[in-house]
Amino acid sequence: MTYRPTLKQIWQILGLGILLAPILLYNIPYFLRPEQTNEARSLFQGIDYRREFRTNPRPHPNSHC
Repeated sequence: MTYRPTLKQIWQILGLGILLAPILLYNIPYFLRPEQTNEARSLFQGIDYRREFRTNPRPHPNSHC
């Protein structure tokens, strides 16, 4: 005796696949991207570009810690 999924089960599997596909398609490249690094360079005379990535968030300006 072979197992045959019902029409309802087929629609549920297709619906779940449609919902999960965008999540997988977005997350795979997100986790494969290179690690963000700090960068500093001079763009023009007197114009410097500095990019800093923080691992900890800046403290809130109204915090009293």
